[in-house]
Parts: sequence; C-alpha cells; structure tokens
Amino acid sequence: MRHSFLVDGLILTGESTDAESLFTRIGEIIIRYVVYRFSMIVSDTTGNVKKCRRLICTKWPWILNCPDPCHQLNLMMKDVMVGSKKYPKILAFTETKELQKYIIHGSDRFKFQLQLHNANLLLQPIARGLLTLEGQNTMCSDVFFVFIGIAIGFTRVFQDPTSDVYCHRAETFAVFDRRFDIFLNDCTKDMFILAYLLDPMYYPDGALRLELPPRSEFRQSSCTPLVRRLIGSALQMLQNEQKRERLGTEEDGRTMVKELTAYLYRESPFDIPVKDASKRLEWWNHISKDSGACQVLKLGIKLFSVSPSEMCDERGASKLSGLDTAKRNGLTGQNLIWMAQLQQYWRYGFSDPKYTHMARLDLDQPSTSSSIQLPAPTLNDLLNPAGPEIDEENLSFNISDPYGATALEDGENEDDEEMDDTGVIPIITRASIDRLKIESLVNLSCGKLLERYDPPSQMKNVPKEKPSNTQSQQASKKWSAKDSEWSLDSVW
Repeated sequence: MRHSFLVDGLILTGESTDAESLFTRIGEIIIRYVVYRFSMIVSDTTGNVKKCRRLICTKWPWILNCPDPCHQLNLMMKDVMVGSKKYPKILAFTETKELQKYIIHGSDRFKFQLQLHNANLLLQPIARGLLTLEGQNTMCSDVFFVFIGIAIGFTRVFQDPTSDVYCHRAETFAVFDRRFDIFLNDCTKDMFILAYLLDPMYYPDGALRLELPPRSEFRQSSCTPLVRRLIGSALQMLQNEQKRERLGTEEDGRTMVKELTAYLYRESPFDIPVKDASKRLEWWNHISKDSGACQVLKLGIKLFSVSPSEMCDERGASKLSGLDTAKRNGLTGQNLIWMAQLQQYWRYGFSDPKYTHMARLDLDQPSTSSSIQLPAPTLNDLLNPAGPEIDEENLSFNISDPYGATALEDGENEDDEEMDDTGVIPIITRASIDRLKIESLVNLSCGKLLERYDPPSQMKNVPKEKPSNTQSQQASKKWSAKDSEWSLDSVW
C-alpha cells in the first residue's frame, strides 16, 4: 500500500536546527521504528536538511537520498523569473512602478504583453510538471519523465530562430542544465535514471541513449559509458540492500548483471508489456515469481514502492498551521501532532487509497513557423540512429532523418506531409547551437517518447499472464557484513 501517514513529529522549540542536531533527533525516530524498514528520505533543498539527508544515508546506506523534485522545479521557475545574486534573471522586465503606461494603449503595453507571453512559454512546461508530481501515486521514474518533458518543451519553444523569445535560449538552457545537475547529484547516485530504465512502461520507448551492441557481443568493453554507469549504480544499490537484509554474497552481484542484461534486451521474463501506469509495481511483483529475476526485482520493487515527493508532508504541515490559530495558540506541539493524526485517520483511514491521479505532462504542439533551427547531429547520433530494438541485420550509415525533422510533422495531411497547417514548407537549418545536458542521456526526438507528451488517449489494460511456478531461493547460511563488501569490478 502506497499511503502517507503522519506517524511522529519533532518539537524543536528553543533547540538548534543545524544538520547534526536534526540528524540526532531524526535518527532516534528511525531507530524507534526499526531502521531496516526505511527505504527513502525526502526533504527540500535547504542547507541543513540537505546535509541531514546525507548524514542519514551515510549511516544507513540502503536509505535512498531524495531531494524533493517539486522544490527543484519551483527553484527552476524562480531562476527563470527572479534569478539570484549569483545568477541574474532571464527576462529583463521593465520596472513596474508606473503601471499606467502598461494599461493604456501604446508601445509599452505591447512590449509588456509580449514579455508576459514569453514568460508563459518558458514557465508552462515547468508548471505542468509541478502539477503532475504533486500526487501521491508519483514514482521515481515519473520524476525523470517530467524533466525530459520540460526539456522537450524548452526545445520546442526555441526551435524558431525568428521568434522574440529565441534570444533567451542560452540563458534558459543554462538554468535547466544547472537545476538538472543539482537534481542528479543531490540524490542517491543515478537513482532516477535507474528508475526510468527499470520502468516497464517507459523503457520500451527506446529514449535512453544506451546504444546496446548486438546481444552476442554484449560485454563490459563493448558497452557505452552510460550502460556501464547504470549497471555500476545498480550493483551499488544491491550491495546496500544486502546490508539492509543482512543476506547476500558476491555471487548475487554476478546474477544481477545477467538479469539486468536480460532486461536491457527485453528477454524473458522481462518481455511482458505494460501500458497502465498504475500497474508498474504490480508488474515487478509479478516478475518476482520467476527465478530469472531474483536480484533485479529487489531494485524494481524498492524504486516503485517509495514516493519521491514530500507534497503530502507539506499538506500535513499546512494542517498543523490551520489548527494553531490565533484563538487556539495555547496548544502544545504534541497536542497539535495528535490532532493532525486524528484528522488524517478520520478522513483517510488505513485502507488502500484508490488514486486516480497519474503522472502526465501534456505539451503543446510546436508552433508552425517558416523557419526551424535544429542542432547538428553529433557523430554519436549518426552512428546510432535507432533504439534498443534495432534490427541487427539492417544496420546502415544511410540515415534518412539524422536531424529528427520528421518529429515536427503532425501527420494530418497525408497528401503533402512536408507542409504545415499554413501550407508553407518550413526551412530547416542546422547550426552548432547549444544542447541541453539531458540530451547526452535521452534522445529528445524519439518518436515513442514524444507521443507520451501528446494529449491523453484511451489506453487498454494489458491482460496478465500466468506467473511461472519457479521461485528464487537463497542459500541458508549465516550471513556476515563482509559478505556485502565485495568489489564492483569483481562482478562487472
């Protein structure tokens, strides 16, 4: 059951809130509720709680370190509109002290309206991403999915070099790259990318730049740096799980590499499709019945069981503020916590909630323009034009669309697919312009990926297959901490 409960609270009146003090107090609560039952810690990005998260994950390495993605997106919007002392704002709005000149007809009003339009274009993908991450049914892979959607939204906004907002391209890309780096570096290493990889709904899109070699030639030396990086992160996470379970050896690491390789090539038992976003955890529970997934399922079940957002905690804090009014300011902190717990129980109970919210990010279609500017394809793009499902016998360097121009067609006019809605053939130019850093990980022009950001369509549930009767078994020998201290290089 994925549900949020207020089980305890810290009363820090008159006490220090530095990282070490928070770590001590929170550590007492973690130990009280059995430390081996904790899988993730989520908080905002302020300095003291950020360090506190790091201290907790260092002491108990199986606890995933997760900065709240909603705070990251909120800070991205702030960087775009307000900026900071270190990074100035992007849109140089004119001072608004004299509002009358922006109300009456004239050039100032037109300029101000144009600036509002440009600001809306920049903020719309981020705002929609924030909206979709606020639900309790959001998973770690959905967070990476939203960042990809924001990147696609930005590239669509800045694809027309003649638009008024194009001059802010470099600054906007710099803001996204900076926040994306913070997003990846503040969490457990590659946690969100690994969740996106292990998502049975997103991975078949082929958007990740894994560039897998033919199955018979798969080995560490033939893999791309991204594949080696993700397998290494998965092995590190498995080691931490062994410390939590106090079970497992180096041989489990070798088994993990074999199972993850089978998953990358979508071999049995990982070839079962899933289209319902609410069934992803059930998909991993179903896979657990097969002996060929006894190690990788530990990561799959863990990553799809935890909630990476703390918006439910923010709502709980708002409830505490609502209870502590000017007329009831004599309530103690403990009484406030008990009242919030009672209110939460009366409203939600302990039953499994039936969530209807699904993580989606609907993007507007690219505006029709007579001129489109795309970045020139890299050598990596030319050598690897297709995803993991490429036919090995039909590899060719004669790539029909290395610039991703076909992704810009709406497909509505079958007679003349090259023309847009205005009947004008767009002029596509290629230039050495800056790219988003996320493009080194994800192919933003992948057709199946772009379809996920179109308006929602009716999705049919995939019938469940009967699970196999084979089950994984563990050796029944006494485990010691040294069993989980194996080297990653020895297994991969």
